[in-house]
Amino acid sequence: FDIVLLVAIIINIIILMFESIPGQSVQMKSIYYTLDWGFTVFFTVEYLMRLYTVYKPMRYATSFFGIIDFLSIIPTYLSLIFPG
Repeated sequence: FDIVLLVAIIINIIILMFESIPGQSVQMKSIYYTLDWGFTVFFTVEYLMRLYTVYKPMRYATSFFGIIDFLSIIPTYLSLIFPG
């Protein structure tokens, strides 16, 4: 699972890099947007499952890696509230 997670992180970073290139077609932006949400859902499920399975969820949530996980998924959800 860790290897799948690392590959997903690398692919997500590559997609975000391609998304930042100016002059993309509308179709490509739509594909990037869909992939970004797909990875966000995947990482959200992984984060929630990790919280569910650890002995002390709040201890994980406030740990370095828990905060990094949370900060990696929250921007996409914030884009629903604050567009642009």
